[in-house]
Amino acid sequence: EGTPLGYGRGISSVISDRPFNTVEMLNAYAGYNRLAKVDYNPSKDPTRMTMSYPQLGPDMQPLPPKRTEVFINNRAGALSPDGKTFVCSEMFRAVTLGPRSSAIGDSENVCLFELQADGSIQGIHRSMVYLVPNPNSKEGELSMQVGGNAVAVYEWKIDMRRVSPGS
Repeated sequence: EGTPLGYGRGISSVISDRPFNTVEMLNAYAGYNRLAKVDYNPSKDPTRMTMSYPQLGPDMQPLPPKRTEVFINNRAGALSPDGKTFVCSEMFRAVTLGPRSSAIGDSENVCLFELQADGSIQGIHRSMVYLVPNPNSKEGELSMQVGGNAVAVYEWKIDMRRVSPGS
C-alpha cells in the first residue's frame, strides 16, 4: 500500500517513492519477494540506491548475501509551457555483488506524464536495456556491434488518479 499522491506532504505535486516503487515493481515482476530492502536517501545522495536481497529463497533454501548498488546518472526533466506535460529521463548502472560474483547492467528510463481535463495523469514509461561496453567480454563485443543502442525496450502505460486520504 502506497501513499496517495501528495498526501501528508502539504503539497499537491506528484512525488515518486523510489524505494517503494522499486520493491513493488521487482517483486511483482519476479512473482515473489525478490528484494528484502531498498536504501535510498535523496537528500543525502539522489544518485545512489542500494537494493538488498533476502537470504532465504522462495523455496525456503538459504541464499548467499547479495546486494545491488544502483548509480543514477544523466537525470533530466522538462515541463511544457502550459504546465500540463512533464517528461523526465534517467540512466542507471546497476552493480550486483555477491560471493565470488558480480554483474553490471545499464538501463535508461524515459517517462512522459500528461495532466488530463478530469485531473488524472496519463503517462508512458519506457525502459531501455543496454549491453555494458566492456572490451574484455563477449557482452562488450556485442555492445560494439549494436553501436551502443538498446537491445531491449519495455513500455508501460500509466493512469494515475488522486485518491481521498484514508480511502
